[in-house]
Amino acid sequence: MKTRHTPGPWAIEADADKAGRHPLHDNRHVTARTGVVCDLRDQPAQAADARLIAAAPDLLAALKFLRGVYMLTGDHSDPRHHEDGCALCAATEAITKAEEG
Repeated sequence: MKTRHTPGPWAIEADADKAGRHPLHDNRHVTARTGVVCDLRDQPAQAADARLIAAAPDLLAALKFLRGVYMLTGDHSDPRHHEDGCALCAATEAITKAEEG
């Protein structure tokens, strides 16, 4: 069963209530039109995490598009496609991880 996620686009916003009070208390939100998707502290690693999380809906859509194009134009019956580095296999695994866990 596919998991439904909050529709994109997602964006990163500062938490105005906590900004500037203390470096460990500055937060950022990943938001969608429907509200906050998640909260992260405003630290270097969390800033990078927030960017990756905010890009997730776009990345998933791009993988699905590329998989569809490849399935129409590629020959996936060749056993070499199932070796390490198979782009279609990697895309399919990432899509499954995002949608089913």
